[in-house]
Amino acid sequence: MLRSYQKSFCKAIRHVSVLPEISDKEMRELQAEDPDLGPIVEWMREGRCPTNEYLKSKSQDTRKLWAQVPAVHLLDGVLVRKFC
Repeated sequence: MLRSYQKSFCKAIRHVSVLPEISDKEMRELQAEDPDLGPIVEWMREGRCPTNEYLKSKSQDTRKLWAQVPAVHLLDGVLVRKFC
């Protein structure tokens, strides 16, 4: 059970970084090279949606992540997930 001050603290959290500090440029490059994230980044950057047939040819992780759009979106060219 959360105490009232803990609930306030949880609501106030907007961004949590759990990765080592890397630049947006490095993150964009890593995501573009990733076999699961790369296609999603490309589709979003180009403003297009894959056909269902084409999506079936991608990994299960790619399909699951694509199903979360618009919670998953590009922020300064970096793929992020918006919570709440």
